[in-house]
Amino acid sequence: TGETYTYTDLITLIKKCGSALLQAGVKPKDVVLLHLPNIMQYPVYLYGAQAIGAVVTTANPGYTVDELAYQLIDSSAKYIITDSKLYHTAIEAARKANVEHVFESVEFFNDLLKDDGSKLKGVYSPTDPTEAICMPYSSGTTGVSKGVLQSHYNYIGHALSLGSKEFMQWDKRLVTLSLLPLFHAFGLAVNVGMHFYLGSKVILLQGFEPEQLLKTIEKYKV
Repeated sequence: TGETYTYTDLITLIKKCGSALLQAGVKPKDVVLLHLPNIMQYPVYLYGAQAIGAVVTTANPGYTVDELAYQLIDSSAKYIITDSKLYHTAIEAARKANVEHVFESVEFFNDLLKDDGSKLKGVYSPTDPTEAICMPYSSGTTGVSKGVLQSHYNYIGHALSLGSKEFMQWDKRLVTLSLLPLFHAFGLAVNVGMHFYLGSKVILLQGFEPEQLLKTIEKYKV
């Protein structure tokens, strides 16, 4: 889309998001489900929810109503943030799973922009670093998809290992192109966690289209 965020922008938006979620009634340990394609606001919602102690579960935007309802029930999710194009699926799944709170991304984002962030008094700090922070779901190749609990330690470990000089010679001038889906654990670790740790730039694409891919590589000097 050509839209850009600096890390300062993201930190401000994450604080606003955390405050807006608190205003909406989200509490520590509540499960918030992200039902979104690769969009710029994904890390805002992810870290905004985690900043207040909520557990984020990430869902495949290609899920059917029944598949999404299964994850809502299995993860005990209480809140959904979804995309306008996916809203009908999310609403139907929420009805099946008895989930009352469904936020459409654009509307919710516009609301959080108006939030002054005052509800968020500080970033949630777990008493136990092995406490769950995220719950992506497995692919379900050998059965139904299963939630995979990731702890605060896991998140820190991913960022440190992927961003280490022993792994690769990264620096802040690094520009990478992301095609990995953010609902996937590896996509989150590489496209979000690692770059936040390094302070480097990531170009986010929603899907693979050869001509657009080549233009993006050339434009951003990937």
